[in-house]
Amino acid sequence: MKITLTEFESSLLEKVSFNTKANVLEVKFLHSDLMYIYKDVELIEFYNLQEAESLGSYFAKNIRNNYEFEKIEYPIIMEYEIDKVDHNKEDK
Repeated sequence: MKITLTEFESSLLEKVSFNTKANVLEVKFLHSDLMYIYKDVELIEFYNLQEAESLGSYFAKNIRNNYEFEKIEYPIIMEYEIDKVDHNKEDK
C-alpha cells in the first residue's frame, strides 16, 4: 500500500509517499526531475515527517543522510499503467 501526503506546504519538498510493502520513502523535491527513493525507512519515520512543523527541516535532519537512497527519473511509470498497454495491438 502507498500512503501519499496530499496537503502540505514546503519550500523543499513537492511530493512525499511511503510504500508500506517495501518500506521506502519516495520524495520529489521542488525544481527537480528526480524522485529519491529512501530504503528501509520505518513507517513511524513517515508519520513523524508528516507531523513535523517543518517537513523540509525534519527531512534534512532525520532522513536525508540517514538512509540509503537511489535517484530515478520522475514521473515514474507505475505497474498498473504498464498493465493497461495493449501489447497485442497491431500497428497499421
